[in-house]
Amino acid sequence: MGWGGCQADITAVDNKIRKQYGEDTTWWNFFGCPVSLGGELRKDSIVTKSQIKEISSQRNFAYMLLRRGHDKQCVNELKTAKRMLRL
Repeated sequence: MGWGGCQADITAVDNKIRKQYGEDTTWWNFFGCPVSLGGELRKDSIVTKSQIKEISSQRNFAYMLLRRGHDKQCVNELKTAKRMLRL
């Protein structure tokens, strides 16, 4: 089983979340939620702070699944996050 599908989804979610903020930060390096780390959403953001927390949680869990080689479960975990981010 390849990592292509899940890895591509995680990258897309990461890129879209970065675009929700005024500055480009690498929040995922800390495995934390950007809202909890003091980040501020852009005024034209398509998600709320509570949605960002949910997306961050799903993204981190998906990454864990990816590292364990569970690509299909990883892709399924990111479906809601991708829908919220309009991917």
